[in-house]
Amino acid sequence: MKIVTKKYVLDATKLDALKALGTSYGVQNPTRVEVSTALLYKCAVAASEVSSGSPRSSVLIQLENDFEFHGLVGQLKKGIANFRSHYGKNSWCRKGDGIEALMTLEKQDMAIFEHDVLLLQFASLNPSILDSN
Repeated sequence: MKIVTKKYVLDATKLDALKALGTSYGVQNPTRVEVSTALLYKCAVAASEVSSGSPRSSVLIQLENDFEFHGLVGQLKKGIANFRSHYGKNSWCRKGDGIEALMTLEKQDMAIFEHDVLLLQFASLNPSILDSN
């Protein structure tokens, strides 16, 4: 199994749009980390399902067949709050007012993930020395 790591950047404007999307579905005051995690997770799950032909188990979050963006943001909001209460603050790499996120997926999943229309609306690939293609 070949693993690929790529860095994605979500700039401040795109993060604000993601937060507005989450809020429009009733999630109160979603954070930038919550909405970016929900986006990346949703796209990674979709890529995995396409490449394998069926849903796979998830380590990040477990939902009852609800992969809607707002559902993910709400669940992540609860999960991150729980994590912080037990382990302290999580850290994200910030780029100016945006967020950089490293994504590590199996090669066949990454090939699908990096072309996801929803992902490309909000995030851009930022090539680095970690790009293992």
